[in-house]
Amino acid sequence: MKAIIEFYLPEDRDEYEIVNNAHKMYMALWDIKQLFRSTLKYNPAGLNGGQLEQWESMQGEFFDILDNNDLKLD
Repeated sequence: MKAIIEFYLPEDRDEYEIVNNAHKMYMALWDIKQLFRSTLKYNPAGLNGGQLEQWESMQGEFFDILDNNDLKLD
């Protein structure tokens, strides 16, 4: 199978940039996911219980945003 995406430049410049940078965006989201994981699992900064609860809440919101946009970081 082969997929070809065409853009008419310069009119489609914004859409082209989004597609062209999709891998970088994916990797940034992956890094955020790993930051949540390592912070909550290992607590390298020595966060207190309330701070860890905030991180857990933010992680939940992060995954909700991904789910609401049908995105998976596997």
